[in-house]
Amino acid sequence: MKVKFGRFTTLITNEKTELWNNAEGLYNQKKYLDSYKCLLDFLYYPEKDNGINNLDYTINEEELSFIIRQGSKEINGVISLKDRKIDVYSYIAEFDKIGVAIMRRLLEMNYSLFYSRFALEENKIVIKFDSPIEGCPPEKLFYALKELAIRADKQDDILLDDFSTLKPYNYHILEIPEEEKDIKYKYFRKWITDAFKKIDSFENIEKHSGALSYILMSLTYKIDYLIAPEGSIGYHLEKIAWDYFANDNRTLVEKITNLKKEFQKILDFPEEKIKKDFYRAKYTFVTNTPVSFDNLIGTFNRNLPSIDFYIKDKKEDIALLVFEYIAGYSLFTYNLPSFLRNLLHMVLEILNENFMEELGIEEILYNSDTNELYKDKIVERINKYLQEFISESEDNYPYLNFKTDNLKFNNLINFFKSYFNEIKSLNFSSE
Repeated sequence: MKVKFGRFTTLITNEKTELWNNAEGLYNQKKYLDSYKCLLDFLYYPEKDNGINNLDYTINEEELSFIIRQGSKEINGVISLKDRKIDVYSYIAEFDKIGVAIMRRLLEMNYSLFYSRFALEENKIVIKFDSPIEGCPPEKLFYALKELAIRADKQDDILLDDFSTLKPYNYHILEIPEEEKDIKYKYFRKWITDAFKKIDSFENIEKHSGALSYILMSLTYKIDYLIAPEGSIGYHLEKIAWDYFANDNRTLVEKITNLKKEFQKILDFPEEKIKKDFYRAKYTFVTNTPVSFDNLIGTFNRNLPSIDFYIKDKKEDIALLVFEYIAGYSLFTYNLPSFLRNLLHMVLEILNENFMEELGIEEILYNSDTNELYKDKIVERINKYLQEFISESEDNYPYLNFKTDNLKFNNLINFFKSYFNEIKSLNFSSE
């Protein structure tokens, strides 16, 4: 099994677009099961590494039943022409006795849902969606399935963490080798403790709040992408990321203090609890957003000017963290085309080559002991990513070229400055 980096991403191809259009057209012709079958085909993303599909379905003249996989959860659905109804559900947890606090939590969560709802079924917590077929076109069913699947995947871990009386149910994961877990745990702790030491070296938090923000947020995105924890650890990282950007009137110093507290909380978790969330899972729905190339460049332009400031201030270690932050933030927040995703992956790979080497990644691009960037390997990798993207793409990119001759290999700072400049100069025009 390959080492997994980052979050699940998708690519909407011409074939996918045709399936979506067919689903809508067939629904308008009242060919309901054929319509929903096209929608499920639209959601199908095969992976060849383990033989487990992200969804399966069976269909006959009267009924379409399906299973959708999202993280640690399976979502079951039945669409019946006889009953003229759609029923979708996923079991979250089971209990011997349910308390008032859990009931209150479920009711509160229901207020934030648009399509689905949490409910009790015998001794189990379930999230469900149902609708008459005539009132549920493919677009509505898509968003209902997405809401239900993402909430089911997140809430099982959160509820189990918060309420000890609940027990796991309907839990499906793909275990990774113990050696990989050990390496990830080692660096999980190392990166957090190293970040704390770096923070503690600054005497004035307010004066250096920008640098401290880059230390903590680059840490957030590095762990999220390179270690890729699932479950409650993944949820904690996601919460840290979104809380930092929340418009809640807190000062930057207050946010930094809170970030450090949250990381300390994670660091204090028992080893077995942390390792439990190091696994792989199947996904159907993405949680990040597709963006235009201009949006990505906007992220670059908002942060790259900080590089020269930290170089001038003789804090090159923080300057490197800015590069790491830009790559990590973009991979966390945006659903990017494979070429851009791979280019940003290289940033994190180069800056964390010891971790990559211990994981068994054979082609190391940088040697931190000698401060040597392996030019030939880097150029070869960039050209490989470019050719793969062009050959796999259904669009024509006659002007897309990465000018590797413009890269500077004398040190990391100059390399990344030239590297990001070349990414900004990419031309994705089709005309």
